[in-house]
Formats: sequence, C-alpha cells, structure tokens
Amino acid sequence: MKQIILMGASLNSGNRGVNALTRGTINALIDANEDCSITIISYTVKRKIENVIDYHNKILKVNEIPSNLKGGLSFYIKTKFSIDTCFLNRDVYKLLENADIVLDISEGDSFSDIYGYKRFFLHSFLKLGTIKLGKKLILLPQTMGPYNNKFVKLIYCAT
Repeated sequence: MKQIILMGASLNSGNRGVNALTRGTINALIDANEDCSITIISYTVKRKIENVIDYHNKILKVNEIPSNLKGGLSFYIKTKFSIDTCFLNRDVYKLLENADIVLDISEGDSFSDIYGYKRFFLHSFLKLGTIKLGKKLILLPQTMGPYNNKFVKLIYCAT
C-alpha cells in the first residue's frame, strides 16, 4: 500500500476553496491508485481528525493531522540552502520519512508572502524538510508568489 502525504491541505478548513482542492486531489489519487493510504498534514486542525471519504462507492479513511511545527526556523546558508529537519514535529517527521509520495498544495495560494512571512515560512519549512529527508516533493497546481521580500525569494529559489 502506498503511503501518500498531502501537505498544506484540509478537509476541515473554513476556506471552501482549500477543502475543494483537497477533495479533488484525494478523488484523483483514489482514481489513480486504489491501494493507498492518504494522510493530510494540515495548518487548519488542532488535533487529529479522521475523515471518511466515500467516492464512487470506495470508502477511504483519511487522517488529517496538525503540522504542529515546534521551535522556530533553523537554517544556514553556505553554497546551498539547507534546513534542519529536527524542528519538525516527531509525528510529521515519521510520516514524511515513511512516505512514498509527498504532494503539496499550500492551501492554494499560501506559497507567497502576501499573507505575511509566518505563513510563507511554515509552508516552506515542510517543503524543505521533505527535500532534506530525500523525498521527492510534488507541488500541485497552486498560486506561487508574488515574492516581494528578497529573503523570501531566496527561500523560494531553494525549494
């Protein structure tokens, strides 16, 4: 069974667009691979929620867990941008470490600095942590940018 992680998504957001993007992605994953386990790493929920998806008479339980990033950002710049994955929540770290596929939608439009730096850094941190773990990261269709801050542009270029 493939372990699929969907980051920056939610089935429980107050933003219906985020919920629609998430549901559409899950439906496409079910169509593409009947034998999969999908876990959502969410910025919306504060505790684990088990969602039951009924799609074309296929029932799938999709756990949605909070990202719960602990600590702050820890990074250093040499010739290449690097990020320390030890700042990932232990549960999130294990999920990413055991994932076969990691997909990211960044809530549709949050891979940008238009909502402030905190949101951009939170989304970037999971992406860079995934890359640091040696996992392939697939960015699903989403708005990227604008990137008005030079430091934000540097982080974007690193992902």
